Amino acid sequence: KINLTKLGSSAHELNSQQKLQLSGQRARATIKAKRRQSG
Repeated sequence: KINLTKLGSSAHELNSQQKLQLSGQRARATIKAKRRQSG
């Protein structure tokens, strides 16, 4: 595991990056679902 206290602010950046990735994955999932419905 990564030592968060050692990283400090970089840990916060990583956290926000993960959130962005998650929202991107959700967006792709909804797009796929919409394509299925329209198809």
